[in-house]
Formats: sequence, structure tokens, C-alpha cells
Amino acid sequence: MPIPLNQLIDSNENIYQLTCIAIKRAQKIVRPVIEVEEGEIAEPEEVEKIISQALSEVLNHQVEYQVEETE
Repeated sequence: MPIPLNQLIDSNENIYQLTCIAIKRAQKIVRPVIEVEEGEIAEPEEVEKIISQALSEVLNHQVEYQVEETE
């Protein structure tokens, strides 16, 4: 799965927020894998797939999130 750059570029949403959300989503996707395969290092292709998956989910509104306003 390639990184959806066109979709990211065409998005009218805050790119910084989308990126932060995608990072958090990628961490949630990879956490169970790390716990199961403790001590093993993920191959670069696997990491790219996780990042692509997380970005796609965020850009396709498959991830629910809310932005907390700070004072």
C-alpha cells in the first residue's frame, strides 16, 4: 500500500493535526506486534505499510478523534 500523498495534498484539513493523528494511529497498530514479537526489529517495508495504513485510515475518516482546545 503506497503512502496516499495525493490524498494528503488534496485534503483541506489541518495537515499538522492529520499527521499527529496518523502517528498515534500507527503506534496503536504496531504496539500489539511489538508485544508479540518482543526483541525483533520490524523490516522497513513493514513500517512503511503501517504508516500508509494509518494515513489512509485518517484521510478516509475511519479513525475517530477530537481536538482539545487549550487555553
